[in-house]
Amino acid sequence: MWKSDAQACQVIGGMLKTTRLEYLWTADGPTDEACKLMQAGGGPLSHGQEIMLRVAFDLWNGGGKAELQDLIGVLDSGNLGAVLDAILVVRQDVGAERRRATELALQSAASPRKPC
Repeated sequence: MWKSDAQACQVIGGMLKTTRLEYLWTADGPTDEACKLMQAGGGPLSHGQEIMLRVAFDLWNGGGKAELQDLIGVLDSGNLGAVLDAILVVRQDVGAERRRATELALQSAASPRKPC
């Protein structure tokens, strides 16, 4: 699936950045807080944020159980696009150029932004 855990963490972190949840994922994987939020059914997260966290765990270990109907019906186009981009990186049969472009886009999303 992933080339390495480092690649997975980088892509998942970039995907989570779209909902300001990148702090829940480190270079080593999910934080303790991310695991607690999953166990609490998302806790105080918005429905969209909960879905994104579920997708992160689905990409990490298959344990998120995100529902396709929620992806389509709840996520806005930016968040849905980030999910689809992350899936493209995972798929080994996607053309190398497309996969690399998607990976670069998610890395730039994960990069800290300069303050105004």
